[in-house]
Amino acid sequence: MLRLEGYEWATHQPLIRAVMELYKPLYVLELGPGIYSTPIFLEYKIKYKAIEHNKDWKEFIEKEYSIKVKFHDLRDVVEEDKLSTITVLQMLDIKDFYESLKIPAIQPKLLFVDNAMSCRTIAINTLREQFDLIIYHDHDASGILNNCYDRIEYNGFNSYVLSSENTGACLMVRSDIDKGFDKTQEIIDPYIQLFINKFTDCKQMSFHGMDSGK
Repeated sequence: MLRLEGYEWATHQPLIRAVMELYKPLYVLELGPGIYSTPIFLEYKIKYKAIEHNKDWKEFIEKEYSIKVKFHDLRDVVEEDKLSTITVLQMLDIKDFYESLKIPAIQPKLLFVDNAMSCRTIAINTLREQFDLIIYHDHDASGILNNCYDRIEYNGFNSYVLSSENTGACLMVRSDIDKGFDKTQEIIDPYIQLFINKFTDCKQMSFHGMDSGK
């Protein structure tokens, strides 16, 4: 099993586990499958779909977990490109790809976003109306990585953040199904402790509401 160096690759784990336990989504769309997220989703008897833009990584994930992964051809957009550096036509092409996806009419549904930086906000804004729950990785590093997460359309969702010394993840919950901060914290706290016990270089991790400034 491949192990990426640094716990930052896995900081979404407590949030994923808490959401799967608390909200019990029946469908998960994973944009950017990985060794620290995909096996968690595969533990559950749910409808699941993964999409990957890197052919080598796609083939690795398919072989490692015996699943089929849909390929998203970014064409002339490279993995390191950020939303702020691609053209309007490239943005529209990415948006068209997400609009072409067939999302099943079952609830609740979870969208997990940890793919190419250029695609993340476009994916969230394009697919948000079809999902009840959205988790996106690297929330705390948005300024450093220039993810342009400040362009996410949060209206209709309540948002919570899992933070560490390195990077973290954000949970967006449709407001009409939100079980609230206290209940979510109750569920996530044991998973945070398990994470710190496993990744001993992570000394601090906390769950809190998102600042009003996003």
